[in-house]
Amino acid sequence: MMQLNHGIFDEASISVIASDTVREIGRLAGRSADVRRFRPNIVVRSTRAVPFEEDQWLGGVLNFGEADDAPAVTVTMRDVRCGHRRQRRGLR
Repeated sequence: MMQLNHGIFDEASISVIASDTVREIGRLAGRSADVRRFRPNIVVRSTRAVPFEEDQWLGGVLNFGEADDAPAVTVTMRDVRCGHRRQRRGLR
């Protein structure tokens, strides 16, 4: 954590996944997908309810609430580790 003139600021990588993505992965695999397998820090229930919506979040900001001081995170990169595993297995 860093103390700034405007309060406390902390920076760290986090993993975010949408619940609709987890459900779609389970559907495609033909079995129930347990969200814990993906080890996310945050599970989001999106108002759009679109699987793999996370792919569109890159470069954007996720706001958790509507207040001016609501928590928010900037989406700066995809989880490269998971993408590489899919490519090695021939999955898209």
